Amino acid sequence: MRGGHNVKPTNEHQKTGSYRPDRHKNRVDSQTPGIETKPPPPAHFDARHVSEWDKVCGHVVDMGVMAAPDVYLLEIYVSNWFIWQDAAMEVRQKGSTIQNDEGRAVKNPAVLVMAEAWKVLSVVSGLFGFSPRGRMGLKQIPKETGIEKQSNILEFLKGGTLKPN
Repeated sequence: MRGGHNVKPTNEHQKTGSYRPDRHKNRVDSQTPGIETKPPPPAHFDARHVSEWDKVCGHVVDMGVMAAPDVYLLEIYVSNWFIWQDAAMEVRQKGSTIQNDEGRAVKNPAVLVMAEAWKVLSVVSGLFGFSPRGRMGLKQIPKETGIEKQSNILEFLKGGTLKPN
């Protein structure tokens, strides 16, 4: 597949009429159906994880960018969210430096845990549009209502041009 930063998803090509089977039929995104309802949370999640899962999946499904393989990425996101939160709580309670067994001040290991979890959160949140930069990369085409479709057809019949959906 050729393309740079702004590669259009196959469904966008289909909606705009620029879909070409010779270029787009073998793309993975054309073979991965979207999910329109919130998937159930993983069985190992506790109540707070389930609550965050419901919130995050709700956003992703509402944006129309959820597909079956994304469930695993969202599981990683939610798990790392709580790893980061728990480590941040420890840093708030004990500080960024603690005393080791010898009485020396050392960096609290929770600071490193926070940094590692944040790296994962940053990557996954960008993929799903949870940041301003990430949302810039998501492209959605507004759904045309029945009235808009009728007026488009009427305009064409009157000698105008037919607008792509």
